[in-house]
Amino acid sequence: MGMPLLLLLLILVAAGPQAGRAAKPIPNLQLMTKEGGSSRIIQDDIIKAINKHPNAGWTAARNPYFANYTTAQFKHILGVKPTPHSVLNDVPVKTYPRSLMLPKEFDARSAWSQCNTIGTILDQGHCGSCWAFGAVECLQDRFCIHFNMNISLSVNDLVACCGFMCGDGCDGGYPIMAWRYFVRNGVVTDECDPYFDQVGCKHPGCEPAYPTPVCEKKCKRSTKMAL
Repeated sequence: MGMPLLLLLLILVAAGPQAGRAAKPIPNLQLMTKEGGSSRIIQDDIIKAINKHPNAGWTAARNPYFANYTTAQFKHILGVKPTPHSVLNDVPVKTYPRSLMLPKEFDARSAWSQCNTIGTILDQGHCGSCWAFGAVECLQDRFCIHFNMNISLSVNDLVACCGFMCGDGCDGGYPIMAWRYFVRNGVVTDECDPYFDQVGCKHPGCEPAYPTPVCEKKCKRSTKMAL
């Protein structure tokens, strides 16, 4: 049986903060080193310099999650590729006057408190798939804001199945092409195709030695119903 696709009628409006759910990846400190740059991404002298600055406005500290990342390894998970200008030629642009009065503060978690996806931070692991996370999280938030549907969509479906149209999977991709993939193909729920394996994780998000997941047109959990 083919993978049930959630056919989407996309209303492209301003996107709110992102959300969703995924299991935490298996820690792996032996990340691959490539693209140059073997220095640690978190350096004590940088933290001290920020905290000594009188106008910094915030306090720097060590994030244990990235404590062992080198600069090259950190760059790998920054997976948004520069979009060719030719691809953007037919993308509508919305402009606002400089005189537009904006609120001094805005919290989407409060504005749309019924949306449980907003405010939940996903973990992409060691995969350079932030382009896919941003697109999927944005879409599921829009479903809740506009249709009052709380639904978690599958990042893995997009990463694995969009192919060369979106870029290179865990080695980076183009967010605009992710939206075009949604229009043409839809996307399944996270229950149907979760990002991380539940047993013996062999996903590149867990272990960087693994390649981008292979696209499978069937639910990994056969007992789950697709919308």
